[in-house]
Amino acid sequence: MRYAKFRNIDGKPFMRNTHLEELRINPNSGRLLRANPENVAFSWQGPGGRVVVLKLNRPGGRVPSDTPFLEHGADIADMDWDPFDDALLATGGEDAHVKLWRVPAGGLGENRREPDVDLVGHYKRLCTVGFHPTVGGLLATTAMDLALRLWDVEKAATAAELAHLH
Repeated sequence: MRYAKFRNIDGKPFMRNTHLEELRINPNSGRLLRANPENVAFSWQGPGGRVVVLKLNRPGGRVPSDTPFLEHGADIADMDWDPFDDALLATGGEDAHVKLWRVPAGGLGENRREPDVDLVGHYKRLCTVGFHPTVGGLLATTAMDLALRLWDVEKAATAAELAHLH
């Protein structure tokens, strides 16, 4: 009598309509993807720092290569969603710019190259971008210039800066 090596195994077959396929995620970006309750964003392979934003309620399957994207203008180092505003995405690039993008409720209809806000203050490549989890409108960034900046998103200005002095 043969005995099974594995017993009581239960599983579901892979359903193509519940999963996303052919995601060309850029492996060189800091965080591969970021999600909030409505959207998922990931850095798309190729030049220009392209970020694809998909609605989470969309059906699964293949992601077309002509999917609309946000173009930062330089490779993406990091990105984050505002925890208080599901439509606001911040991207930080190797060009030392932080760009804020407001994603429409229906998703992106076309490619966008102009951000809603462009925050300039660092002078070397960004490392991290993160919204404060409990204080609305506050964004923190770090860069290779050894500075940490806190940004007031509503005023589009630096609220505080900690810099390494030589």
